[in-house]
Amino acid sequence: MTDTILVTGHRNPDMDAIASAVGYAWLLSTLGAGEYTAGRPGDINSQTAFALDHFGVQAPPLVAEVAPARRVVMVDHNELEQSVIGLDAAAVIEILDHHRLATITTTLPIRVTIDAVGSCSTLVSERAAAEGVTLPAGIAGVLLCGILSDTLVFRSPTTTPREHAAARRLAIEAGLAPADASKETVIAAIQAVGEPLLNASAGIGDRPAEEIVGGDLKFFEQGAYRFGIVQIEVTNLSDLPRRLGDLKGALTTILTAESLILALLMVTDVVRGDSQLVAVGDARVLAALPYPLSPMGTLDAPGMMSRKKQLLPAVLEAVATLG
Repeated sequence: MTDTILVTGHRNPDMDAIASAVGYAWLLSTLGAGEYTAGRPGDINSQTAFALDHFGVQAPPLVAEVAPARRVVMVDHNELEQSVIGLDAAAVIEILDHHRLATITTTLPIRVTIDAVGSCSTLVSERAAAEGVTLPAGIAGVLLCGILSDTLVFRSPTTTPREHAAARRLAIEAGLAPADASKETVIAAIQAVGEPLLNASAGIGDRPAEEIVGGDLKFFEQGAYRFGIVQIEVTNLSDLPRRLGDLKGALTTILTAESLILALLMVTDVVRGDSQLVAVGDARVLAALPYPLSPMGTLDAPGMMSRKKQLLPAVLEAVATLG
């Protein structure tokens, strides 16, 4: 396996990171560009497990660290801070992503595709379509789930018309609807997968607070400061008030251990389309965030569903006030 080219998403991989790694590894191998294999730097979440089981696709093997000079394709991220351990000594040969540009350095020119779409799975499906390649049903289904997860079934403001087009194409390739089905039939088939997928999210419940705040944690840098943001999706906020103390304690542990200026949990109600923010850190940064304090002690973020497009820019601006 170490002789193959590794295709991997970010640490604490979400549905889109796993789907794009699996799909892109298969596509690149099929195109004859070499032997590629998908890997994951962390455990899969409950939503991803649901999708893999539903479409009969095996989870990529765990690759917690890459040995030096291993050839790597980065998908769904382009920051060293978020990547598999050891990447700084590896040989990155390609990047496929849909996040802000904060790339690593390379010794040779490489292919870099960073596009403003709602999901990296969209980019994989578009590359397959451009190459005239029909994806296997299972991989098409998993890529569809990558799109539906990252866009919260098209409710997120990150959604573009390209997500809708890619989803319809993938639904047909996945066998969810015949090729001659009406647009309405295909959309209904997509929704029939999307809603159970969102419901498969683990939510809050009685899960350990450390598991909740570590499951989708991403670190970012702004000048000399580092901060972390994790997002979870829930169908209601009923469990949040009683877990608030535990969650703040777990965030404080991360804040100290990682020397962060801010640690923030974004709890997104996918039914209402709103978020509550649980935040700990520097009082100056907390005061600079444009979100009012709610009665339950969280920061109220009405209409917020996207960490990437809505929350991250606001946090970067707040951290920048420190100079």
